[in-house]
Amino acid sequence: MYYLFVILLCFVGLGLIFYKKIKVIKKDIKLQSELVEEDIVMSKGAEKPNEDRELKIEEVENEKVATQAACDDEADVAQKKRVPELVETARKAETLFSRGELDEAEKEYIKVLSLQEDHCDAMNRLGIIYLQQENYPKAELMLKKLIDLNSRNPIFFSNLGIALYKQKKLNEAVVAYEKAIKIDDSRAARFISLGQVYFELDNLEKSLEYFEEAFKRDNKNVDICFQIVDIAKMLDSVGVQKKYLDKTLQIDPYNEEAKTMLADLKE
Repeated sequence: MYYLFVILLCFVGLGLIFYKKIKVIKKDIKLQSELVEEDIVMSKGAEKPNEDRELKIEEVENEKVATQAACDDEADVAQKKRVPELVETARKAETLFSRGELDEAEKEYIKVLSLQEDHCDAMNRLGIIYLQQENYPKAELMLKKLIDLNSRNPIFFSNLGIALYKQKKLNEAVVAYEKAIKIDDSRAARFISLGQVYFELDNLEKSLEYFEEAFKRDNKNVDICFQIVDIAKMLDSVGVQKKYLDKTLQIDPYNEEAKTMLADLKE
């Protein structure tokens, strides 16, 4: 009877060790794939709407709660037979991604998805990689799969917007950006992007509306002012042109272009 009791205690001890190890692995998965928003292109600001402007790609890096946790059943993850391999592969992929070795990172993220097909962080990174590789159809496909799993992150919709825009799917891009803005309307970049799409759809009134909204969120940005002035000129809106040229000179009193344009309007 004593020996049975000792054996039983050993099994209980082993069970507790296994349970703690699983908790550590789960925590490691969380820490590895946590995401922080950052912009990865467009460091110089917006260009005028009548130029072929590169839209801003918005990326997620450390927002675990909004990504992987929203996709996983935590208990199911803990029971996966290949969790250690999943963690190691995801770490390798993230290291390659951070180094800019996108082709190799792509292969590792695809391996992650082969181990866990609903791994949101891997889908997000692959979407970013395909955007940077200018493989817009693949980016669209991956981001749509990601949004099917987590439709609460505005950056996923912004990234989808650029994938659609680059394929000239302008009406679909409008929907994607509008959904991003509905979730989070704090970023000027999203309004700029949507204004650009409407501009290319020849909807100047809507384009002007969204560029003005962008300026409300980034009211020291002279480039946005000039964008608005350009569109207002096409709409023959002298009042709007004067308003934003005045704002430009308030921001940059020595801006010669704004001075000349304003002088021409007053003649």
